[in-house]
Amino acid sequence: MKNTFCLDLNLPVTIDLSEFDQIKSTDIDRTIFNQFDLSLDKNLNEFLKKYRLEIGHSEVFYTPPNTTTGIHIDSNDIASKTKINYIFGAGGSRMQWFKPKDSTIVPGLKKTVIDTYYYYYNDDQCDLIYSAEVAQPSMVEVGIPHNVVNNTNEPRWCLSYIMYDPYQKIRPSWADVHERLQEFVVH
Repeated sequence: MKNTFCLDLNLPVTIDLSEFDQIKSTDIDRTIFNQFDLSLDKNLNEFLKKYRLEIGHSEVFYTPPNTTTGIHIDSNDIASKTKINYIFGAGGSRMQWFKPKDSTIVPGLKKTVIDTYYYYYNDDQCDLIYSAEVAQPSMVEVGIPHNVVNNTNEPRWCLSYIMYDPYQKIRPSWADVHERLQEFVVH
């Protein structure tokens, strides 16, 4: 199967980790999955503008050790969309992508703690189609069912930036973002 799910990138930009460091130092329940809003990274956003892209939304995900997240689609629409993710900790953890077993399955819709939406599936509704370790940074497909498996003894932190095309006013597809950033794909 052709990999249209996760590609490592070699981006010539340094992201600002100061807000992430503040979030990491907050008093949270480190035994459960957590999600936080994150300000747009100015350095990454300026770089992306050269490729007619911007950051549409930024967030931080915390996945505890030995945890598998639920199968979900980011956002409240089922269409290809791409994030650039930076992972800290939990080397060897993986993202997995799925295909619903039945095309008539209607996923549930929920709201996150930071007022974003996602569709969710029960594990028995989907078949695994691809799995990859996500390095930093990577472009990942988040418009199809996916989850995160942190089977390590370390916490996993993910800085996640959804791609946005300000000229067409859309979230561009995986293929579109791949085409625009192909010179930075690690082969």
